[in-house]
Amino acid sequence: MASRKFCKSRIYAWRLTAYPNAVLQNGVGRFIHPLKRLTFFFCKSSSASAGVRQFLCEDLIDFSESHPGVAVYVQPKRFKAAHVYGEYLNGRSASVLVNRFSRSEVQQIVLYMANRSGFPIVNFKEPQTTQRSTIQGFWNPFYHMPTEANVVSFPNAEFGRCKTSEGNWPVVPFVASEDVDDFSMHAGCLNWTFLRF
Repeated sequence: MASRKFCKSRIYAWRLTAYPNAVLQNGVGRFIHPLKRLTFFFCKSSSASAGVRQFLCEDLIDFSESHPGVAVYVQPKRFKAAHVYGEYLNGRSASVLVNRFSRSEVQQIVLYMANRSGFPIVNFKEPQTTQRSTIQGFWNPFYHMPTEANVVSFPNAEFGRCKTSEGNWPVVPFVASEDVDDFSMHAGCLNWTFLRF
C-alpha cells in the first residue's frame, strides 16, 4: 500500500506553474523545429488502430513533406494499444494514446505534437515576468497624490489652490520681467492646470 504522501504527490504532480520566458537557445540565426522524431505504435489487425492505419496510408506522406526535419518511424505491435511517441531536441519526450481515434483525430494529435516545443505544459502564475520582481506594482501618475483627497467633499479651499512640490506658492509660466505683481501671478495660475506629483 502506497503512503499518503506519495498518493498526494501523484495526484497533484501535473499542476505545474511557472512564469513566461523566452526560449533564446533555439538556433543562433534560424528557427530549428523542436520535434526530431515521431514514432507510431499500432496493431495491424485491431479495429482500435484503424484511425492510425488510415492516417499512415493517406496523410503520412503529406505530413513528412511539410515537416522535413522530423524523422518518422512506424512500429507495428500485435494486440497493443495505438499511441504516438514524440522526441524533442531538448531531451524531453511525449506520448499520446490514440487508441480508437479516427483519422482526423490522429491528424490533430500529430500536428499538436509537431507544433509543441517539448517543454511541459504549465499554468502561468502571471501573464508577465520580470528579472527583478517588485512589490510596488505598476507606476501610474496618481501614486504621489495626497490621500486626503479621497475623503474630502469638493469644492474644497485646500485642494482648490495651485500647489508645487516646494509649498503652496502660486505657479506661473516663465516671465522675463521681474516686476510681477501678486494679481498677475494668481491670474497666471488660474490659466494653467498643475498637479503636484
